[in-house]
Amino acid sequence: MAKVRPNVALLSILTLALVLRLLWVLRAETVPPPTGDPQWYFAVASNLAAGHGFTVSLTDQGWTPGPGGEPTTLLPPGWPTTLAASFVIFGTGLLTAKLVNVLAGVITVYLVYRIGELSLGRTVALIGALILALYPNHIIWSSTLFSDIYFTMWFSTAICLLLRTSRWRGIQAFVGAGAVGAVTGVAALTRGQGVVLLLVAAVFWLVLCGRRDTLVRTAAASLAAVAVIAPWTVRNLVTFEAPIVIAANDGYNLRIGHSPYATGRYILPHDLWDAEPGITMKEREILFSRLGRERAVDYALSHPREELVLALKKLYYLTIPDSDSIAWANVASSPVAPSWVLESLARLAAAYYWALLLFAAVALTRLRSVTPVRLMGVTLALWAVFHIAFFGEPRYHIPLLPPLALLAATGLRELWRLWYADRRVAPAA
Repeated sequence: MAKVRPNVALLSILTLALVLRLLWVLRAETVPPPTGDPQWYFAVASNLAAGHGFTVSLTDQGWTPGPGGEPTTLLPPGWPTTLAASFVIFGTGLLTAKLVNVLAGVITVYLVYRIGELSLGRTVALIGALILALYPNHIIWSSTLFSDIYFTMWFSTAICLLLRTSRWRGIQAFVGAGAVGAVTGVAALTRGQGVVLLLVAAVFWLVLCGRRDTLVRTAAASLAAVAVIAPWTVRNLVTFEAPIVIAANDGYNLRIGHSPYATGRYILPHDLWDAEPGITMKEREILFSRLGRERAVDYALSHPREELVLALKKLYYLTIPDSDSIAWANVASSPVAPSWVLESLARLAAAYYWALLLFAAVALTRLRSVTPVRLMGVTLALWAVFHIAFFGEPRYHIPLLPPLALLAATGLRELWRLWYADRRVAPAA
């Protein structure tokens, strides 16, 4: 009977996660993406599903689908390719895309349980899964077409595999490391930040397995990641005649984070868009990659004081609550809910997030020598360093929610133990 209860609890949590996300995406009116990345993802996915290839058109209305579009590599291909597959099966539409996000969100809740079970025990695993299932902004982002929810699923899959295969030895260890690398490659093709997973894995193996074993595992993981990414890189080399590894937004994003107009978060890099008017979209994407990288490096090297201030601003924007989710989900002509409801929801989401950080900090303080807790701490630190190199956005901490949820669950358990111990000591005294 004891074996059944955790399974029943997990099934209940997954059902709750599914219902909450379905209720939200069905409530949020289905409208075309208004602008930015979601519009690009939808247009490219629509063209891919319709047989027009990985193409898009840039018009006065923004990124639009349809025949006659130009090849593009502005953003990584993982998310639009997945959307295109779902469009082929279930029909092109925004509701289909949102349901893919719902599925990815529920799978991530399950992965939180598996990660917790492998590292911190079933009780913490169940509490962590429940924390993410109820997390307001993880639910709200499901109704937008950003890649964050989908990427978080792959990010969590890699960490789960890392924990699952870390005790393997011999040829099994090589195979397990390769699996971690392959999933890292998929994550990187969804969002370039996925490469951080290779560093996380290397640090974890170094602590757990020693130097020699770490070198072998890291080599296997790197080779697998390269094997997954290489076909897309070759496609970019043939199509654009430029060494664009994953997407042309590397230089674009660097310029956003290192420029006279940089704020620490996203801002349109006008000097890249205005650099050479009249060129084709294909030429412009190559320009984004090359010119953005050159100008960003020049600025960073010549403005060290400003760079220090920008680094602090990036950390700030990476850390604050991701309340932008409500604004992006509420772009329809008829609002999702009255303004007072949305304002209350934003306050609730912010309070939930700060409580999550507080309990996670308790775990990091009390259990900093525990290997799984150290792994999660390393993941948080490397993620922050990556975004200091580019720029910060509140929604960029969404992939960190699974480790944060487990750390928060661990912190709650530690606080409960302290409180329970005090209650036992008091009567004895």
